Amino acid sequence: MPKVSSDSIYGLATPNGRSAISVIRITGSNIPKAFYSFVSLDEVVRSTSVKNLVFDKFSDRCLLLNFPGPGSYTGENLIEIHCHGNPVIVSEICLQLEEMGIREAEPGEFSKRAFLNNKLTLDQAEAISLGIEARSLQDLISLDSFRSGALGVQIEEILGACERLLVQIESQLDFSDEEDVTEISKEDILEKRGLIINLMGDLLEGYRPVSRKQLIHKIVLAGKPNVGKSSLFNVLVGDDVAIVSNEPGTTRDVVRHSLFLGSYDLEIEDTAGVRKASSNIEKMGIDKTTKAVEGADILVWISDLEDMESSRPVCDLWVGNKSDKVNKNINCACDVIVSAKTGVGINELKELLKEKIKPKTDISLVSERIYKKLSSGFELLKQSSSGDDFYESSAHNLREVLVLLKEIYGNFDNDKILDEIFSNFCIGK
Repeated sequence: MPKVSSDSIYGLATPNGRSAISVIRITGSNIPKAFYSFVSLDEVVRSTSVKNLVFDKFSDRCLLLNFPGPGSYTGENLIEIHCHGNPVIVSEICLQLEEMGIREAEPGEFSKRAFLNNKLTLDQAEAISLGIEARSLQDLISLDSFRSGALGVQIEEILGACERLLVQIESQLDFSDEEDVTEISKEDILEKRGLIINLMGDLLEGYRPVSRKQLIHKIVLAGKPNVGKSSLFNVLVGDDVAIVSNEPGTTRDVVRHSLFLGSYDLEIEDTAGVRKASSNIEKMGIDKTTKAVEGADILVWISDLEDMESSRPVCDLWVGNKSDKVNKNINCACDVIVSAKTGVGINELKELLKEKIKPKTDISLVSERIYKKLSSGFELLKQSSSGDDFYESSAHNLREVLVLLKEIYGNFDNDKILDEIFSNFCIGK
């Protein structure tokens, strides 16, 4: 197992920018005495206090939480400074920490230390990360079995069954001449292995692997030039983010923004109008549109109701825009008719987007790493053992399965894999 760094580290645990409160976390087994003096804390006393932190020419009244190790998230001494959420104040605190020899944490370093100090198993750490990255209520529901530890209970059951069977097989291989060793037949091994295979098969059927990127649901607005894509984009995000102009080809790049619809945290993209490009720059914009369309979870095609396509475009939602310019009784094959100018039909469009993004099944989610370990173990167990080496090959396969299952919890020594897992965390986690 890799050793925990002796460095003291800090990280901003809340988003950058202005807010009512910002939280800065500090952890280390040997946090400098100068820090405890600066914040007026007793390093061995668990406490909650309000302190007036004094800087060069100003001060800030802060809430301080002191968690002496090992009874903390990281297993080391851990302090949280809750200051007012002004970036200048946050910057000044971080500068003071740097001057005391406390460095900024790498992504996920707090949780990595928690793992290395046996405060978290690796699967629990991954569950925390995916829970933070969840973009909808449905994502949290789908991750609940993983995050709550219910999946871990099922894996422990399989691990225990493999260990018990391996003990029986190896006891016969190593001590078959001893009188008190119970012989296990090939039929018993096949039966018990079959039960384990069924357990793993049922488990894999109930879960789907998911990455952080897959939790981001992307909506892409596409269509011909001047159909009102940028206007509709601005209405949906509630801000004048995209440039709106009557001149065709105004949008040259993909414009992205977050969009929160009900319980869904989405990413929406406005793209360049699709037509024969009039310049190299516009061609580059249209090429980016093509890539955005290919990566869309929901492709929304926008049409001008005054100049409609003769047939339905390939898309998830077909939107007819500029209803304020046409006859109110227009008969259109679009999924929804809107006006980005007046707001007519926008709420209906939002409801359709929520319906489209809703998952079609209630399958549970788990990290890709764990799913691959379970799948590999499942395939190993299904490999047939026969001939004179039946007992030896059965024992070998079970040992390999146990290695895979134990690696789920982090019982291995591999710095590279640990770095890959924890690099996906935010700095303050």
